[in-house]
Amino acid sequence: AGSNGRRLHVEVRQRGCTRVLVVSDVPLLAVPSQLNLLLELRGMSLGVIEQSTGSARPQELLHAALREVRLNLVKEDGLSKVLVSVRRLQIDNLLSTARYPVVLQ
Repeated sequence: AGSNGRRLHVEVRQRGCTRVLVVSDVPLLAVPSQLNLLLELRGMSLGVIEQSTGSARPQELLHAALREVRLNLVKEDGLSKVLVSVRRLQIDNLLSTARYPVVLQ
């Protein structure tokens, strides 16, 4: 720190096989080099809805029900990967004229 109380912040960051020296007069934000984020959902539903201009009511065309959804985001050594698993998936065709209302089970 100088006589006026100003400070310099220094950090060495790894960018692939290159090391970068960062010097700043404002505090640097720490970016984690490793991250593991896990999201688990008991269930979720998704719907595809059509809203036509000539129709008074929106119509649900497709419905998907997912059970025991797990999303895992892993970041390490500059690489990121996303792992998704679903224990049960059902997709329903909700059109009144559907020949097969259950598309996938």
